[in-house]
Amino acid sequence: MHILDVNQMIQSFVKSLELVVIFATLCAALELAFPAYRYSFASYVRGVRNWIIRLGWGALIWRLYAVSLDWLGVKPLVTINFGTLLHSDWSAPLGVDRSG
Repeated sequence: MHILDVNQMIQSFVKSLELVVIFATLCAALELAFPAYRYSFASYVRGVRNWIIRLGWGALIWRLYAVSLDWLGVKPLVTINFGTLLHSDWSAPLGVDRSG
């Protein structure tokens, strides 16, 4: 039987996220130093607006998908309870004491 190790999953996710952030920062610095195209500030604003709209629609579609699956009675294959992880001392910000 396979045991799902949440801590190992979180560590691998954080490590991957660190690599993505480092690479994205490097790419952004190179783009600022040596821009490929000269876009106006309005173009960047439109791009950010489009990303926000896209993320909003994506969240809405996934929510409707989850609600429709629940309405149809489809049960998930795996359910992970993060309640104990979210309320543990492990997730407390630095300098915050949750012990009492």
